[in-house]
Amino acid sequence: MSVLKTLGDYVNEVFDKDKDGVVTFKEFMSLFPNAAIAIALLVVDALVLVAEYRVWDFAMTLTGDPFKSVGFVLVSGFPFYLAQVLWLYPRATFWQQSIAVAMGASSLYTSAVYGFADLSGSYDRDAIFAFIVQLSAAYTVMLLVYVVTDKGVKAWRIKVKAKASADEAKEMNAITRSVLSDLRLSLQEEMQLKQDFDPEAVEAQLNRLRGQKNGNKMSVAYAAKTSRPEQQDEDFTEGGER
Repeated sequence: MSVLKTLGDYVNEVFDKDKDGVVTFKEFMSLFPNAAIAIALLVVDALVLVAEYRVWDFAMTLTGDPFKSVGFVLVSGFPFYLAQVLWLYPRATFWQQSIAVAMGASSLYTSAVYGFADLSGSYDRDAIFAFIVQLSAAYTVMLLVYVVTDKGVKAWRIKVKAKASADEAKEMNAITRSVLSDLRLSLQEEMQLKQDFDPEAVEAQLNRLRGQKNGNKMSVAYAAKTSRPEQQDEDFTEGGER
């Protein structure tokens, strides 16, 4: 539904000159420098439309399947009408207009090939089927190139990449803030422990919990250090008594 809406907006942008939401015949004629060119194009469109019935009938003769016959029309007449819309795109570059011209010319050539095969009654089924497959692939590639070379698509891509980079930086900053906040809280708790208890004992215990090899040695050293004053007091007491 959104694709159809976008296509309708594009058609209105190209043909609707007074922006009233309605494309009139007069507005269509105003796209061309004079009426003769517009009439010539309308005549060509009518001839192609009539020729497409012949393509459809020829496809039905070959395949006997209406759905498969649609594929013949899609590579024969449809690209010609699409090429006109692509060429009239106001912001089309030189390469985009060249693609549109190539699609239109290829479409007319394809219609002529099918028409000749239908009228002559002499054709190679395998060659025709291979031709339609090759055309389908060629039109697909041409339209993809038309899209990726569009200035609007490039600008939109730059905008999307810039937003993605900004979102990534924002996420990294949030993670960094969270990690540093946790680290600050941990350091504050460690400092509080060192204020409440002996700093060396706290450091020794933390080293032991962190798996450092000198953690136990520091704990033993601290225990020995803290036990010396008591031992000295005992020796002094015994000496005094003696």
